[in-house]
Amino acid sequence: MLRFSSRGICVLACLLLLFAACSGDGKHGGKQGGMDGEKKPEPVTLVEALPVTYGQVSDTLIANAIVESESQADIYPSATGIVLSVHKDEGDSVKRGSLLAIIDNIQLDASAERAQAEMLRLVEQVASTKRLHAHGAASQRELEELEFQLATASTNSREAAKTLGQTRLSAPFAGVVAARELRVGELTSSAARAFQIVDLDHLRVVASLPERDLSRTKAGQSAKLISAYDPEVWAIGAVDRIAPVIDPNSGTFRVTISVKPGQNTLRPGQFVSVELVVDQHEDVLV
Repeated sequence: MLRFSSRGICVLACLLLLFAACSGDGKHGGKQGGMDGEKKPEPVTLVEALPVTYGQVSDTLIANAIVESESQADIYPSATGIVLSVHKDEGDSVKRGSLLAIIDNIQLDASAERAQAEMLRLVEQVASTKRLHAHGAASQRELEELEFQLATASTNSREAAKTLGQTRLSAPFAGVVAARELRVGELTSSAARAFQIVDLDHLRVVASLPERDLSRTKAGQSAKLISAYDPEVWAIGAVDRIAPVIDPNSGTFRVTISVKPGQNTLRPGQFVSVELVVDQHEDVLV
């Protein structure tokens, strides 16, 4: 009669269980192979190896801003009157002092003419009194009184001429006419804007950056200004001014970036994305 120890029984039981498991996997695998055919290959991940090279690494801050002109002026008439003529229109280039329009004001015209006539009358009277005074026919007091009147009349004439000149609208600086809002024959006044002049050669953007970036922002740093609606339209600028204070409401500071002249890609009023390079390293392994 065979006798088995407890240890032998346990070993035998384990072998039987292992054999049963292997047999079950084989049958299952056979069925699956019959249904699906050959096993699908394992997916392969492709990896491209590139050589290490030296390049440039930059630390860039991103902000949004609106393009502005360094010089922009709204021109208002100083007197009410009828528009006689318009000499410049939207898109026209102007120089400083270029005539934009002429406004007719009858009262100013009459005042200037009266002041001029009074001054000329006193000039002749003073000259005549001097001749009489030389022959003893006029007193020194009479001559001094007339000379005083002449000086006053000259001042009035100059003021009237200056006021009359205000009916001639002129450009305060060289630039381009951005808006023309008056027409020949209409009545205009000092409350209505007549023209807007902008300088397209000197543009800038004013960006707001977080306070944490203040120590990294320096004058002269380069920036790329990209149109918000067309990434192909962009310009290069540089930090011109940095505000010395932090806005307590927003926790930001203002940075003025001047657009380098001669690019002619951006226009005042455009929305742009500002990429400001605050740190740059050359010949770095990349």
